[in-house]
Amino acid sequence: MSSTRHLYLLVTLLILCSLGLFFYKVQVLHWPVQPAEQSNVWAVEARLSFTGAPSRPIKVSFLVPPAQVNFAKLDENFVSLNYGISTNEREDGNRESIWTIRRAPGEQTLYYRLLVSPQAAKDAHEAALPTTTSVNELDTMNEIERQASELILEQVRAQSYDSTTFAVGVIKTLLDVNNSNASLLLKKDRSPTSVIKAATDILSGAHIPARNVHGLLLSMEEGTQPDIRLHHMLAVWNGSDKWVYINPTTANIGLPKQFLIWSYGNDNAMIAVDGGKQANVEFSARNTFQDILDITRAQEMQTDDGGLGLWDFSLFSLPIQAQHAYQVLIMIPLGAFVILLLRNIVGIKTFGTFMPVLIALAFRETALLPGIILFIMIIALGLAIRFYLEHLKLLVFARVAAVLSVVVLIMLGLSVISHRLGFEHGLAITLFPMVILTMTIERMSIVWEERNAWDAIVQAGGSLLSASVAYMVMNNVYAEHLIFVFPELLLIIIAFMLLMGRYRGYRLSELFRFQSLLGKK
Repeated sequence: MSSTRHLYLLVTLLILCSLGLFFYKVQVLHWPVQPAEQSNVWAVEARLSFTGAPSRPIKVSFLVPPAQVNFAKLDENFVSLNYGISTNEREDGNRESIWTIRRAPGEQTLYYRLLVSPQAAKDAHEAALPTTTSVNELDTMNEIERQASELILEQVRAQSYDSTTFAVGVIKTLLDVNNSNASLLLKKDRSPTSVIKAATDILSGAHIPARNVHGLLLSMEEGTQPDIRLHHMLAVWNGSDKWVYINPTTANIGLPKQFLIWSYGNDNAMIAVDGGKQANVEFSARNTFQDILDITRAQEMQTDDGGLGLWDFSLFSLPIQAQHAYQVLIMIPLGAFVILLLRNIVGIKTFGTFMPVLIALAFRETALLPGIILFIMIIALGLAIRFYLEHLKLLVFARVAAVLSVVVLIMLGLSVISHRLGFEHGLAITLFPMVILTMTIERMSIVWEERNAWDAIVQAGGSLLSASVAYMVMNNVYAEHLIFVFPELLLIIIAFMLLMGRYRGYRLSELFRFQSLLGKK
């Protein structure tokens, strides 16, 4: 078989496999082709890490979200290796998951994943929290603290109407920096947890049930929230039919719509490890298109073949932080294809293929215009230093290492200066690939010396233009969605790359280059 026929057969096979899998997902599994205008589904992940003892059984207790006020739970998963898993409802209103294993020495990592949606919040309900106070916290205080609490009780009671206004009054009093009784109870610590602790102690003296509510504040913006932290609200029983939520920093009533309740209680014992040490919990969240894909997954599981198990082998099965990384990396082949078209079809000269693609990735963080300005400044300053080093007659390796160090110093200086001037885009200059910039400066200087300055400027300008075009393609929301949800489409891109590898025809730039040969009619 000739190489040409082999190439066409391979290209046809790649395209058919890609389109076949794509249409199967769209027509049979109903995966979305277009991104939603606004996603209303959050995938939340808790990463539990600890060190297991070498010769002891391990029991990990971790609080997981109960029934919600603003969200409805669509799905939850417990990800672990060889661990037994069980859940139970506690009397304090919390849900508890328990991981157990006989032996698991060394570093251990467990995952809890939750899929929630506010669209179904009308079907959600609050957890059955206890509505009685069994202990009067004033009895556990010392004499001075008890007197301060009683004075706040008397002051707020005279200005309140019901338990809700009473609790709001307590919070406002505690937040008053000029109130000596509040300062005594808080001990100069007006953090949300400290304010809630003092408020629950005071409210227990008035026999008003109150609890600390731990939760995550999910952003309304689409994308990933790595390493989000817990926030706190005060839950107060209104005395009749529901719990009222109060912000401990502003005393405003009402639970924010983005607040995902995780657990209740005045302590922070969210995780407990028996048989291990150094327990830690990290939270991350992602606002994705899984609202449609989750329904698709449920439909797949009801079929006989389980949808060929495609969900389990999709990018959505990865941890959220890995998804965020691949959402960027998976666009690199598309950017490389754009550079290939610009070089082989249009005829734009660039310094290699990967340099414009990596610069385009950096533009995703700096924005296009600020990124172009920063790129030109770094190349110009670096080129000046490179010409100066040429007079020192250095060896190639020493010269390149020196230029690399100078590039780092230039990036550092531009970041500091831009920050002082209030130009925050300059801080993203650290995302520029230093090695690529160094090699660009080196190659540009060589072209400058061996040919002329014009050729060097043309190739540098072509590289910058190609990077800009690749950025606009790679940053397109529709392209991002299609490639991430349907990564098999990359096979079509690879097929066209293979075809372009055989292209020997004219380039568009040559039509202008050889225009004088056509003559005038």
